[in-house]
Amino acid sequence: MTTFEDTYQFFVVVGNNERRVNPLAADIVFDDVPDGKVDYRRELNTNLTFVEEDFQFFWAAYQSVGICSRHELRIYHESVLRFECILAASSANWTSRDGAVTFTPINVEDNDCLEENLRTEKNIFNFPALGPLRVLIGEPSQVVTCTRTTSGNFPESLIHLASDPPTGCLPDNIGWTVTRRTLDKTVETDIFGQTTVTVVDTAEFQREEFTSNLQPPGEGWVQLGGGLWARQLFTGAVQDSRVDISVGNPYTYQEQRVFSIFGQDEANLPDNGVLLVDILEGLVADCGLDIVSNFLGINPAPPYVNNTAYRAAKNYKEVVIFQKTDILLADAAENATKGEISLEDFFEFLEGLQIYRRVRGNTLRLEHISWFEVNGLDVSAHPDIEDCTDFTNNPEDFPRREEFEWMDQQRDLDFDGVPIVYDRYCATGDPRPIKVSKVSTNIADMQANPDRYANQGFAAVATTIYQGERYILQGPPINGPTALLNAPFAWSVIQRDLYQNNRPLPEGTMNNQFTEFETVEPYKEQEPLVLSMTIPEYFAFDPSRRVNSQLGWGKVSKCSFSSFAARLSLNLKHDE
Repeated sequence: MTTFEDTYQFFVVVGNNERRVNPLAADIVFDDVPDGKVDYRRELNTNLTFVEEDFQFFWAAYQSVGICSRHELRIYHESVLRFECILAASSANWTSRDGAVTFTPINVEDNDCLEENLRTEKNIFNFPALGPLRVLIGEPSQVVTCTRTTSGNFPESLIHLASDPPTGCLPDNIGWTVTRRTLDKTVETDIFGQTTVTVVDTAEFQREEFTSNLQPPGEGWVQLGGGLWARQLFTGAVQDSRVDISVGNPYTYQEQRVFSIFGQDEANLPDNGVLLVDILEGLVADCGLDIVSNFLGINPAPPYVNNTAYRAAKNYKEVVIFQKTDILLADAAENATKGEISLEDFFEFLEGLQIYRRVRGNTLRLEHISWFEVNGLDVSAHPDIEDCTDFTNNPEDFPRREEFEWMDQQRDLDFDGVPIVYDRYCATGDPRPIKVSKVSTNIADMQANPDRYANQGFAAVATTIYQGERYILQGPPINGPTALLNAPFAWSVIQRDLYQNNRPLPEGTMNNQFTEFETVEPYKEQEPLVLSMTIPEYFAFDPSRRVNSQLGWGKVSKCSFSSFAARLSLNLKHDE
């Protein structure tokens, strides 16, 4: 073993000072290993032995403090601090007769505090709650009534409140929504036992209309001319009724369904939500971290990305989180007062949007996965790896499908999501579940059918601010027949906008459509690379960035640096 004192300088921190020490080791080896989806942690993978005066120093500390004595070790190269770790007595091997102690270094990470607090829950109502979220930027239009009479020998249940309504009277097909449906049914039996059923089917339609020279905020608006805009209304709670009008032969009865217009009744507007950014900042406050996120619009900072995901990011910059009962029971006399959530829950929700975290110093960066797909070191012309072009694929790593799930079944093809499906001859792995276990998002159905949803958990709502009021974002359907309230949190929209990157294979079926994805999760594993590298070059190397080799730009799966040999061992995975 050697002291490596000509290569590195080692110091332990003593109070406000540093004490020079000279550990013995066969080599000083650093490993870079994946830490989550997008980050890496650097570890000192070398046991360090101390003798003579250094042993006496550590032994005295052990005798004074005991098993929990520890020291911060700083490693310098060319007067530049390169690495810090902890030498703890609890992980040491003491050989008193030889006057030697060997430590297994304990690595210190920027995200240690975050990891330690992942499961600590905080009440979202510790943070400022918002007033009502609005739905109607415009007003419900005048009622347009369509009627259709059908008579004949057919079961009286053939025409029902959920069947297609009459639409012949509508002036166009822009945004009209049924707000009331009435079926007047007459059943008459003649002397020969022949039954005739007559149904007068009346449907009342309305839509949201707004007058402006400029297009109103949100999606779904169609300009009708003369500054008039229109889009579909969203209906919430449903009231069904049946009234017998006459009995005997014939007998007549009326069935009726009345839809509430979501957002029209001020008392039913969802309120008491908390901004996502306020909850996040509160959850990380104990760690002293500053949050930066271009995607979420939190203290944005370069570099900036322009792709499908970041063009859609405008819909996720004003996200509001509710305890679910404030949506399910929006007209309740009292709002919710308790909604316990942890960082682990929150990160699971964000990862459902392909938003991942990285900690550098005191900055927590939250970005879409495409933000992290950045090129770095180019070793393609390095002479040490000139002939290293072999690679392997493992089809078991490719899921046959990716399946999406919120906390509750959402009862809608867009909100429940359709699996992304891959070529079954190429992808042979098990389905990959993508589940957000504490959040649901189909707020229109939640308010219309509260008994179908658990009271526990949260609702995430995408909003925008217009003329001082906060509105719920809407959008057109992708898989279903009707427009979407809270569209950015329908799985179909999330897939279309946020799942074009880092897919298992280059193409698949998304939202029942053949799709070529923008980027692919690296799957082609190149043979191990070993190349010469100086110590300054290694510490300037960022393994979270892609490395260019003869097979193109690849993602680091693991790497190790030998200070003694001045060589980097590198494993790369490529996506093409």
